[in-house]
Amino acid sequence: MQTVIKNISSDENFPLRGEVFLNLFDQYVDFLVEDQASIDYVERCAVYFNSLDATHIDALCEASIRSYNDRAAMVGASAKTFATSRDELKLISPSALIIPNVDARDTPVARMELHCTWDKSL
Repeated sequence: MQTVIKNISSDENFPLRGEVFLNLFDQYVDFLVEDQASIDYVERCAVYFNSLDATHIDALCEASIRSYNDRAAMVGASAKTFATSRDELKLISPSALIIPNVDARDTPVARMELHCTWDKSL
């Protein structure tokens, strides 16, 4: 079984940082805690992200494509099309899973920072 979290440390900018394995990208990605979340909470966020079902993943991909195409239309660029919405994932590299300041720590919350090669054309 894949270790979900590794290389845990802290520094002057983040009380916790390390790497978390994300199934969607089949790789480890940096995680950064903005506040005082525990490592248990970080793991819950990662497990939650890794358990997103196909419907949610497809919806996120479709939203990303719509966002790009809306911005492309504003600057007169061509819209992007893909055979399936998940095809865009081949052009995305995750850079960080950011665990924000959250009041209700019972609910997993995280932001994903991504680099989209196809988005650089705008």
